[in-house]
Amino acid sequence: MESVDKNELSRQAFEAQFKNREEIDLFGTKFEIVDVSPEQLKTEVPVLIAPGWTEDMEFFKEGIRILVEKGRRVICLEHPRHGSEMDNIDPELKKLYPVEELRKAFALLSIIDQKGLDKVDVIAHSEGGINTAIAAILEVERFKNIVFANSAGMIGPDNFPKLSTRFNMFTLGEVKELMYSDDLKRQGDIQNIIRKLGEYLSSNILRATKESVAIANVQIQDMIGYLHGEGVGITILTSEDDGLFPPEKIKEVMNEKHVDHFVSLPGGHMEITKKPQPYMEEIDKILSEDESSKS
Repeated sequence: MESVDKNELSRQAFEAQFKNREEIDLFGTKFEIVDVSPEQLKTEVPVLIAPGWTEDMEFFKEGIRILVEKGRRVICLEHPRHGSEMDNIDPELKKLYPVEELRKAFALLSIIDQKGLDKVDVIAHSEGGINTAIAAILEVERFKNIVFANSAGMIGPDNFPKLSTRFNMFTLGEVKELMYSDDLKRQGDIQNIIRKLGEYLSSNILRATKESVAIANVQIQDMIGYLHGEGVGITILTSEDDGLFPPEKIKEVMNEKHVDHFVSLPGGHMEITKKPQPYMEEIDKILSEDESSKS
């Protein structure tokens, strides 16, 4: 019998798990998640990846693989584009937070509840930082550490026209890189970003527009201060060339006493999905340090 490389077996096991989609219920609407576990767990606390606007599990596939190889169970989701209009939610909550972000916050909490998880570590990318902060405010005891990666909501006063301008510049930058890059993998990553943007908008343009307005209007620095005070580990991870949520603005706004780790890595807003190795290795290192200090 021909021997099979151990790494190939691990790759096949990962692919099989990643292809397996589970459904989670959100107030009668179903959405999909992936839940990938390593052969040997280094910790019982799984990592939940909260994707940003237009993002889904495929964006983070390589990053998930890296974390799984580090011994971490990783869960990621695709937020529902239809249904779950939040009619049964406490009206007082709707006064505090936009419905569009409450919906995504409750999606995260639904995963934690329906998967029977005690606590999670969260990697919250871009818009995911807003709905993760809201979810953690609602059920703080379920969150151990949060890594706010290129997060929205922490650059100070913003508005929809300003955000739209920055987003247009970001999109033009992606197109320019696509035209001039010789890296075929990077070309494929950028094509996927642009394709998913079109699909996301066309699937529910009204919801997408309302989400964009919410991203511009919500500020989470005070929420982060509260969460840190409640014992949640806080990491702010920025990209040096992030034009959507510039790291220099984040450093101006965020109170360092509410942040355990402040990390800046090379790349732009989507670098964590294009070249996830240094990002996921840094995140794993930070989480491992937290686990060692509390063991």
